[in-house]
Amino acid sequence: MIILSPGDIFYIYVTYIHDPHYKYIICICPDHPLFFFINTEPRRTKLDAQLLIKKDDYPFLAYDSYINTGEMVTFGARALQWAKWVGRLTAKTKAEILEITKNSRYLPPLHCKKISENFSI
Repeated sequence: MIILSPGDIFYIYVTYIHDPHYKYIICICPDHPLFFFINTEPRRTKLDAQLLIKKDDYPFLAYDSYINTGEMVTFGARALQWAKWVGRLTAKTKAEILEITKNSRYLPPLHCKKISENFSI
């Protein structure tokens, strides 16, 4: 059984996307559970919600990548049992996520509240 903590990063096989493949996900709220995807390219429809992260800060990444803070996803216990823990967000990235999502026009207020509760330092 996997234990989730806010800011943990996992590598997981995602079956419900157009081209199923492994992706990195960031735990935002372990109770529900809610995650952000890490993508190699920014999502064009929500450019102002894409947060650049550097490979230098996250050595498991193959490239500089983007956290899509404009959309949260969830995974069930069955999918999460196969996820591999790869690291944790830096305090700097947590602060940047807090800043970019505090007035998000994409996320519901409840999700913004969960980010604030789980990422406040």
